[in-house]
Amino acid sequence: MKKRDWYMFIFLLSFVGYAACKRMSEGSKKESEEIKLTTTAKYETEPMPQKYSDDAADDPAIWINARKPEESRIIGTDKMGGLAVYNLTGKQLFYYADGKMNNVDLRYGFVLSEDTIDVVCASNRSNQCISIYKINTDGSLTNIAARTVVSQMQGDVYGFCMHKSPLTGKCFAFVNSKNGE
Repeated sequence: MKKRDWYMFIFLLSFVGYAACKRMSEGSKKESEEIKLTTTAKYETEPMPQKYSDDAADDPAIWINARKPEESRIIGTDKMGGLAVYNLTGKQLFYYADGKMNNVDLRYGFVLSEDTIDVVCASNRSNQCISIYKINTDGSLTNIAARTVVSQMQGDVYGFCMHKSPLTGKCFAFVNSKNGE
């Protein structure tokens, strides 16, 4: 598959995820009858390691491997216990039981000491912090936090995103509580 086709695949995967979130609630039969457009997944990620009924897979981030796009990875949070890394067909390759992760985001070209790396970070409700990892060339993760960055908010850390300034190249992390603090 050509590099351009992989980028199109990633774009379509993102669009399907967005469209799925915009549909009506699955909570009632009446509402489901109102759904006119549906999509069917070609691939599905394997469940998290808990019992099937406790599967708490949530927020994904897609890391594109620029050198080998077919080896790009999906990094998803497990609200009950960690981060999972999947290949593009949904097979779980790595699992990190590092806490109750909620939201995840990543940035390319993060400068760390003398190195430039790709990083993925997640809000971690187990210790009210941001967990910080280097993305290795095979898509595995290495915890690179020199210290624990603990939130001073009243509620649990919840929402999370990152931003890299196009002017300065500096990366910023933003976290909020479940009630919006």
